[in-house]
Amino acid sequence: MIVQDGTQSLDAEELRALLSVSDALGAGKPLDEILLSVVAHAARLCSADQAALALLKGDKLLFLYQVGY
Repeated sequence: MIVQDGTQSLDAEELRALLSVSDALGAGKPLDEILLSVVAHAARLCSADQAALALLKGDKLLFLYQVGY
């Protein structure tokens, strides 16, 4: 959401997603679990049917984390 002074503010759903990822980081959860959570939250926040996180290694794109609804 854009507010009057031109800055952006987060809505409740975005804040819950941010808190969930922050809690996972603070709890020392495995990186795989955290990154999959980030991808899942990103898909929901963007109302996307699918989302993925990929790593560019040389000239290859390796899809590491994917979600689909």
